[in-house]
Amino acid sequence: MSNKIEGGCQCGAVRYSSSVAPSITFNCHCTHCQMASGAAFTTAVAVPQGTTEITGSTMVHTLASDLGTPVHRHHCPTCGSYVYGISEGFGATAFNAVTLDDPSWVKPEIEVYVSSAQPWAHLQPDLPKFDQLPPMGEDDSSL
Repeated sequence: MSNKIEGGCQCGAVRYSSSVAPSITFNCHCTHCQMASGAAFTTAVAVPQGTTEITGSTMVHTLASDLGTPVHRHHCPTCGSYVYGISEGFGATAFNAVTLDDPSWVKPEIEVYVSSAQPWAHLQPDLPKFDQLPPMGEDDSSL
């Protein structure tokens, strides 16, 4: 995989690209990701905030995370695709891996919010698991 990632929504109205390698890829089992994706979890590819170019308008839905910080979920207003999320305090933009032009290279490194995982969801046995977000330092923007 090259460092460049590119992707967008189903209809093409929202596009993104970044020439920065992802900080981390993860499966998120939080109930918000379940509802946004319509699946048991969302696989996300996170890049540091401010390192992506995003074109097209998005519809933004903001809600509070379990830590009380705002999470901004960006959907295409035309086709409804959940494209990316920005959780304040996370330091990254997390793109829904299925919106990548080529998601075949994605290999999740961790699973988060497994305390909210559906009992019928298959958790990958070889991945580190966290009940919420893993510990992060105050100035840590690596996740």
